[in-house]
Amino acid sequence: MLKAERQDLIRKEVLEKGFLTIRELSERIEVSEITIRRDLYELDRAGLVERIRGGVQRFNSRDHEPPIIQRQKDQIDEKREIAQRALAFIKDGDVIAIQMGTTTWELARAISKRSWKDLHIITDGIPIIEELIKVPGIKITNIGGTVNADELSNFGVLAEETLRKLSIPKLFIGCRGIQAEAGMTHTSKSESEIGTFRAFGAVSHRIIILADHSKIGQTFLMQVLPTSSIDILITTDLAPEKEIQMFKDLAVEVICVPMSSVRNKDNEIALVDSKKLDGLLADVSR
Repeated sequence: MLKAERQDLIRKEVLEKGFLTIRELSERIEVSEITIRRDLYELDRAGLVERIRGGVQRFNSRDHEPPIIQRQKDQIDEKREIAQRALAFIKDGDVIAIQMGTTTWELARAISKRSWKDLHIITDGIPIIEELIKVPGIKITNIGGTVNADELSNFGVLAEETLRKLSIPKLFIGCRGIQAEAGMTHTSKSESEIGTFRAFGAVSHRIIILADHSKIGQTFLMQVLPTSSIDILITTDLAPEKEIQMFKDLAVEVICVPMSSVRNKDNEIALVDSKKLDGLLADVSR
């Protein structure tokens, strides 16, 4: 079983039962407790489950989300592949907006490694500015406003006023959750933060969502964008096929980036880890 499939199964078991011990998960999924502990660490950091003494439980609040610095490495291989695919929609002479998020941060990094003659980027993201400000051929417009220290981005009335004066041909935006019926949703942050997300969408002619497989099918309290306003969804082939088909049925262009190379790498890592574990157990038994 691949790591992504195993972690999805853990999430489903926890959502169904509410609480499970590490031993119970190990027996249900038929992997070692060491593997379960490693998966729970990653899922906890991603804000998908809550580790507690001796086991794991559902989050008492779906509003919980770690700061962006903590989330940056979650599903990192997927995010990098998605960012590389998104580059195909950017060319010299474009004016684009990049809304701050972990996957769009990877897009900024990918952009910084290309040569440009004339690319104008509008953003709310401080790390995105840092990645691109010294790249020749790139002009940056910061929307201004109040700084969110956890998300390293700007929001608020001033940011929205700036956006209302703009007309953006293409917007690249990440999400907390996206589902065909609910659209792009987020946790119940302050109205001003959600308002800035919506303002980006309102002035953009083409909206491109970048979302790793863990975001697909997830819904939260606050709708940011309806599905009808989304033009393209870029994810990976780890996303649930049923959810993907629902987007296609609603005329959203969906691009599923193949992750075979990442799967192979995960399997190699798992093999190395199992060999290390066998060695440790052999040492202990001597």
